[in-house]
Formats: sequence, C-alpha cells, structure tokens
Amino acid sequence: ARSSGSLTAGTLQAEGGSWISDVAWCGHSSPFLVAATSHDAKLRLWDLRGNKPLYTLRAGYQPRKSKKTSDADAVKALAAAWSGSRVGAGGSDSAVHMYELSDLS
Repeated sequence: ARSSGSLTAGTLQAEGGSWISDVAWCGHSSPFLVAATSHDAKLRLWDLRGNKPLYTLRAGYQPRKSKKTSDADAVKALAAAWSGSRVGAGGSDSAVHMYELSDLS
C-alpha cells in the first residue's frame, strides 16, 4: 500500500501459502523495490506500491520426485541480496542465482 510520498504497512505474500524466508530492500536507487525469497524456491521482485510481484524468478532447482523424495526434500530459497542493479538468491540447493535487472525488462 502507499500514501502520498511515504510507505505504509503492506503485505508481501508467496503463492500457495509458502513461507517467506527473506526480504531485501533494493536501496536508494529504487526505494520501492524489494526482493523476497520463499520456501517454494522462488525469488519475487516487488514494487511496494503494488499488490502483485513484478517478477517471479527461479531461486533454486527442485529435485525430481521419486519414491525416495518428499516435500521435506524440496529446495527452499533462503536469502536475497542486492548488488547495484543485480539481485541474487541463495537456497538449500547450495547455489546462488543472480539476475541483472536490465535483463528482466
């Protein structure tokens, strides 16, 4: 939600009730842009003035389902961080996934 020139309380929500594990603010260059990681292996980029994510990106690779895997084995995106115009996410797949904002437009 927004009011004239200032942020008010808002809610970021992952699809399907998945847990949000981290939220990272982009900073002064984009004061309304945040990244959120969640337990569904997604990195979502939000404009806090809106109510839907601008982008939903892969932040982990899910293992193939088999008789030996369960939902507990699913990859979880655990942390997000910004570096200039890049955003990255790391998770339980032991990998860091990086995205350049200019490539998303």
